[in-house]
Amino acid sequence: MENHIKALIIHWQDVCYAWDVVNEALASNGSFLSGAWTTIGPEYFFLAYQFAQEAVEATGKDIKLYYNDYGIEDTGNKTQATYSLVEELQARDIRINDTSLKSHFKVGGTPRSAKESLGT
Repeated sequence: MENHIKALIIHWQDVCYAWDVVNEALASNGSFLSGAWTTIGPEYFFLAYQFAQEAVEATGKDIKLYYNDYGIEDTGNKTQATYSLVEELQARDIRINDTSLKSHFKVGGTPRSAKESLGT
């Protein structure tokens, strides 16, 4: 994982200004999804950002690091778990610039719960 993350960021440093370091890690109840990363455990999330941060620092560029997920525009468990992950990254002094919302809204307005969650 470390070699993969660092190789991609360094190789594409002149083309990519931002990376979704981890994508869709959480289930709707806020727990980590099971899958290929289950062997490492939840620590994979933090290691991925640590490796990405190290690669970005090696490039000397202002490359942004994001977490992307769906279903976090609401105020439920998954949203709270996402906030907690971001807070834990910050507590560990590991860089994350923002989260990105994978969303499919209907024409005509933003759901009220999304506005509440985003504080608007």
